[in-house]
Amino acid sequence: MKKRLFIIATLLQISIAIECYGAEYRTIEDFTYGRFEVRMMTGQGEGTLASFFTYNTNLNNDVYGNWNEIDIEILGAYNNYAQFTTHTPGNNNPISFTHYQEVDYNIHQEFHVYAFEWVPGEVRWFIDGDEVYSQSGNHIDSLVHAQKIMMNTWASIYESWVGPFNIENLPVYSFYDYVSYYEYTPSTGDYGTNNDFSFSWTDNFDSWDQSRWTKENHTFWGNRCQFNPSNAVFQDGYLILCLTNLNELGYNGDSPSDNIYGCMDTDAINYNPNADQDSGLCQYLAYFSVDISDIDVSGTDNNDESFYGVYLQGSFNDWCGLCNQMTDSNNDNIYETAVILSSGEYEYQYTINGWNWHVGSAPLGESCDYNPNDAWENYGFEIFDEPIYLNTYYFGSCDEPNSTNCNIVGDANQDNELNILDIIILIDYIVEINQTSIDCVDINQDNELNILDIVQMIDLIIN
Repeated sequence: MKKRLFIIATLLQISIAIECYGAEYRTIEDFTYGRFEVRMMTGQGEGTLASFFTYNTNLNNDVYGNWNEIDIEILGAYNNYAQFTTHTPGNNNPISFTHYQEVDYNIHQEFHVYAFEWVPGEVRWFIDGDEVYSQSGNHIDSLVHAQKIMMNTWASIYESWVGPFNIENLPVYSFYDYVSYYEYTPSTGDYGTNNDFSFSWTDNFDSWDQSRWTKENHTFWGNRCQFNPSNAVFQDGYLILCLTNLNELGYNGDSPSDNIYGCMDTDAINYNPNADQDSGLCQYLAYFSVDISDIDVSGTDNNDESFYGVYLQGSFNDWCGLCNQMTDSNNDNIYETAVILSSGEYEYQYTINGWNWHVGSAPLGESCDYNPNDAWENYGFEIFDEPIYLNTYYFGSCDEPNSTNCNIVGDANQDNELNILDIIILIDYIVEINQTSIDCVDINQDNELNILDIVQMIDLIIN
């Protein structure tokens, strides 16, 4: 029965009216497991897509029983999504699991490195070296067949997936800078996750390596286009897969802009020293701290639970409750955390036990109330082009704990030196009972200023 369905599907695809020419490029060799990597920039246009994937071509007249495929597909209708899919054996159709990965750049205007690692029991997808998605489970356990590495561009008849196709939008070009394959060598490799992969080969697409690759000339059900070898072009160090009308094959454009996009601000947490084009997506650290010494946390919260944490709530984390827990590293009742943020305005509050107990908001209309004309009582700030250290407030107030900028214990005049001037100032503090900057001059840390501090300060200066 499956063989009969395969023959029927083949006959149907022959009868499809070809509307356009696409391109497909595939390896001669089949690969089982490994890391598969490509640097590419795909074309934009509704109804179209471009891909990098592996596929088992040895179906042995059992299409659905032997279907193995791992995909990275970029839909031309969307400029900020990549689609990751596996297709594995099923009874009457392959079992397919798809994930749409949002990206923070225009996927059709920048080159980026996409990869997937296929190992027994798991597939992991990567963008620019960062793992962004993975699949495991029974369906992945059936990914066992050797597969060819493929790239293609085409137009689908399924408009609910790719959007409406308009031939007037052709040509659409997709650029492939290189493809690399790393063999799966668990425990003995030097690349990829857990160093489980070893380099095998890279093709930089300076020309058509006919010992490794073939240009295809076929189509399939659901494809508006016929793959045409003339639409797989090598130019300026790129493999260019062309999607054209029936009369204008090949590549008829200029070399693409091959800038490395990234954050070029050295103060940013995501500074990219290799970038030559600023992405406008720099991120910076914002440092938060709150003093809870005035808050009684000896009881229980609304869920009858005892104190378990101080949390930062804000517009940057959707006021999520338990997302950003703060820490008191030196047991001084001042809780701290840092958050990576893009440039912009943000509002925030502090809470205890998520939203289940005390809420530390900015008193309405006071100096630290960021928007005094609204009713939300939020602290707030703007971050732009550099990290920011937010004021430390007592929980739920605009008051700041007493603090000093004392860099050297005993440096009463804060000139970063210990000398006779500091002794004179300390004596003045004691005589006048002036407790200003006590942290700098209370040498023995007994919270009092007296002759003992003078003795210890003299010892500090001498030694």
